[in-house]
Amino acid sequence: MSVKKSIKNVKKSLKYVKKTSKRGLKNVKKTSKKVKNDFFKIMLKAKKQSLPSFLYNGKTYKKNNGKGNKSHLVFYSSK
Repeated sequence: MSVKKSIKNVKKSLKYVKKTSKRGLKNVKKTSKKVKNDFFKIMLKAKKQSLPSFLYNGKTYKKNNGKGNKSHLVFYSSK
């Protein structure tokens, strides 16, 4: 008897999975890439080239690293 019950439970769970996967496909929307502003374009270029600083709108942005357990982060600040 327990084998029959377990087979029924498996079939029910398979039906549920099929229903939810069909529902999920209908709600998927395509998103377009967000346009980056000029500052981010220049900053990302500087990061890729690992430049120590870059100039934007008359300000110099210098490279900084995170501290502690976030030391792998690289960011630029105008200070």
